[in-house]
Amino acid sequence: MSADRPRLLFANEGGGGRGHVTLLAAIARAVGPGMELVAALPGLRYGDALAALGARVGQGPVLRYTEEARTDPARAGNATWGDYLAACGLDREEVLRGHLNWWRQKIVDEDASMLVADCAPTALWAAQG
Repeated sequence: MSADRPRLLFANEGGGGRGHVTLLAAIARAVGPGMELVAALPGLRYGDALAALGARVGQGPVLRYTEEARTDPARAGNATWGDYLAACGLDREEVLRGHLNWWRQKIVDEDASMLVADCAPTALWAAQG
């Protein structure tokens, strides 16, 4: 990265559809030219929306319902964002620690000037750290 081109890191950890990536692409267009774009997504299926804008797109950590959560009747009908995150595994120390460490390292490795996140709670927490 050159000193005159700040790097914008886009983060998404959850959701399987195009919506989250489409939102990130809209933000990339709004930011305009002059920034280097990097994206870490839970799947690369819709990464073309950002790649078409010149972003380097790669695989990031994934938040999904765990098999345990799918079979646990107490997890049915999550009422809150916290319930959903717990069902995705963030109530387990190893998952939370792994995601936080991955994002922190990505932010440092990319020398990110700014993080833009959609459905990426551990990316946001790592950026705050």
